[in-house]
Amino acid sequence: MFVTRDVSDNGIYAVNFFALGIPHTVIIDDFLPSKSWDGTTYYTEYAKVGPDDSLFVPLLEKAFSKYHGNYAHTSGGWYWRAARTLTGAPWDLHYHENYTTDSLWDFLLQKDNEKDMIQTHTRGASDEYFNSLGLVELHAYTTLGVVELSTGDKLVKMRNPWASEHYHAAWCDSCSEWNNISAADKELAGFTNANDGVFFMPIQLYYDTFDLTSVNHDVSDWYNDYFLMLGDNTQSDNPGDTYYCGSLCTKHTLTLTSEVEQKVWVSAHTWD
Repeated sequence: MFVTRDVSDNGIYAVNFFALGIPHTVIIDDFLPSKSWDGTTYYTEYAKVGPDDSLFVPLLEKAFSKYHGNYAHTSGGWYWRAARTLTGAPWDLHYHENYTTDSLWDFLLQKDNEKDMIQTHTRGASDEYFNSLGLVELHAYTTLGVVELSTGDKLVKMRNPWASEHYHAAWCDSCSEWNNISAADKELAGFTNANDGVFFMPIQLYYDTFDLTSVNHDVSDWYNDYFLMLGDNTQSDNPGDTYYCGSLCTKHTLTLTSEVEQKVWVSAHTWD
C-alpha cells in the first residue's frame, strides 16, 4: 500500500487505496493528532505508534481518514469493506448457521492456508461493554488463523485490533489449558502470555460466539483490470423499475472472454 517506503525528511507520504475498485493514491503530511496525559509527553490520539517507534500505522490511519473525509467518518463500519479499500480484494460472507463446527473448521483451515484475510465480529449493543467471555461487544476481531495441537484440540487464533485483551474463557492466555500441553505445541501455536490483543479460543466457542466470518481474498497474484464511467448520462432502452433507481436505471453490458478456463471475479461499484 505504501508508495513512500522510508521515513520522509519532508514529512510527505503516499498510500495506495482502492476507490470504486480502482487504485487511488492518497497524499498526506506527517502531522498526527495527539494528546498529553502529563502536559509534557504526547501520544497519538488514535492509532498508536508501535513499540519500536514505527509510524506506519498512524500514517496509514490518517490516509484512510483523508480518503473518507475525516477521522470521525472512519468510526465503525464493515471490516470487509475496509480490507477491500486497502487491497482491492473482493469478499465473501459466511454465516455460521450454514456450517457445522467441523465444516467451519475445514473452511477456516483452507482460507488460512490460502493466506486470505479473515475477520469476524461480536454481537451486542455497544463497544463500551464486554460480554460474558470478556470480548468487546459489537466489535470487529481479526481471525489470524487456526492450529490443531497434538492433543487434538482445534484452536482459532484471534486478535483484538485494540491490541489489548480481556477474553477469559477456554484457552485464554492465563488459562490452565496451556499448562497441560508441550512446549512444541506452544511453539506451533505461537503462544505468548502477553496482553497484546492476541488470544486463542476453541473452534466450538468460535462457532457459537460469532454469527459470521468474512473472507477477503489474497489478490497478490491476481490480474486486475477495470472499467470506469463518470458523469454517466446513457439512456437505457428498457430501464425497468427497481427498488434503487426506479425508472432511471441505466443498463451497461460488459463482455469477458478468456482462452482458458478460470474463475473470474466481477465487482460493480457505485457511489452511495
